[in-house]
Amino acid sequence: MNILAINAYHPNASAALVQNGQLVAAVEEERFNRVKYAAGFPTQAIRYCLGEASLEIEDVHYVVVPRNPWARLWKKLFFAARLPRFPADRAHVMARFAGLHYQLAEALGVAPERIRAKFHRLEHHQAHLASAFFVSPFDQAALLSVDGLGDFASAMWGVGHGSKMEVKGDVAFPHSLGIFYTALTQYLGFWKFGDEYKVMGLGSYGEPAHIEKFRRIVKPGPGVGFRLGLEYFVHHQRGAEMTWSSADETPVLGQLYSDELEKLLGPARKAEEPLERQHQDLAASQQAALEEARRLGIGAHEGVYAAMHGPSYETPAEIRALRTLGADLVGMSTALQAIAARHLGAEVLAISLVTNLAAGLSAHGLDHGEVARLGAPTGEDDFAGGGTDERGDLVAGLLDGATRLARGTVRTRRVAHHAALPRRHRLGYFVTSRG
Repeated sequence: MNILAINAYHPNASAALVQNGQLVAAVEEERFNRVKYAAGFPTQAIRYCLGEASLEIEDVHYVVVPRNPWARLWKKLFFAARLPRFPADRAHVMARFAGLHYQLAEALGVAPERIRAKFHRLEHHQAHLASAFFVSPFDQAALLSVDGLGDFASAMWGVGHGSKMEVKGDVAFPHSLGIFYTALTQYLGFWKFGDEYKVMGLGSYGEPAHIEKFRRIVKPGPGVGFRLGLEYFVHHQRGAEMTWSSADETPVLGQLYSDELEKLLGPARKAEEPLERQHQDLAASQQAALEEARRLGIGAHEGVYAAMHGPSYETPAEIRALRTLGADLVGMSTALQAIAARHLGAEVLAISLVTNLAAGLSAHGLDHGEVARLGAPTGEDDFAGGGTDERGDLVAGLLDGATRLARGTVRTRRVAHHAALPRRHRLGYFVTSRG
């Protein structure tokens, strides 16, 4: 089986060829056109890979592209409504990839009908994980991919076993360690695409004297992952200005940091200004913050909570529709209250108790009695419930963590404590924070 992979219209345009599970060739277009980080279509890289395997395009069974326009569609639609340029940019990208079959034929100088391979779109970070694991000598491994952004995600992790790979979680736009590092690289006066390595070297001369400030810029969690202090960035407000569709030009990336970053760290260094001790310390602090943000915590993930009015349970058809729209959780409370509180300017921290799997996902029928029993509080504002078992300790721990997260007074309302919950249920509690 011959598989040709193509990374096109993205920095480091490249191609790779795997033959019967063995990596035969992999090369970037820049090796041929001598343009650093070349984007565009990797014509010469594709020809090289086919030549190394002594193959014609007719011999290729699959062509794989590390781009899936349908991945995280709900988030893309959300930001499309907020970023005026986003819909046009997405449409332009999708149009290019829709014609990939014909572009490949043109690049190789053959008729399109000679290309009999099946085309597959693979999500960006899944492609990273797969390219690392499936051609490695390991039968099992932990997998991690972290970069700027791809298919609206900036990081993904999972496990590989034999010929299978299981994704365990990801971090979605607008949070990105790659964007964090590039933005601070620009702030330190290095504006050329790919200059991040200079900041890594610069940091070795300094000390992380500004780490406390950097902990406001990027921070671990919640749970597994990391988050940016978005007030210090602009990509989520107006999109990232980028030019990387041409194979004969080095990509160009617009400014990613906001004026708030300069208020926090001081004036940005201009490219022609000398490097001083403060810049070395800023670079060292940046590297330290990056390493802190990579630490893992408890199992948790970001998701979409869909609010339904009830009082009836959702039907299996409704659940399938909600999942298609991007919902991870469905409930009749919390979401509406959180929206109302945010509209009034309150800071919100909400933890919900989920008592059952949705219709069509559970092995048994939905039972209102079970929901009422599991959700019954032991008493108004009684969150400890005696605290004599591990559930009481867990509830107390949740509220203690909520207090620290909210960094202010936490008010609890009818927080339930249960003696036991079946393993299939998820435990959570509703908490309102300072407003």
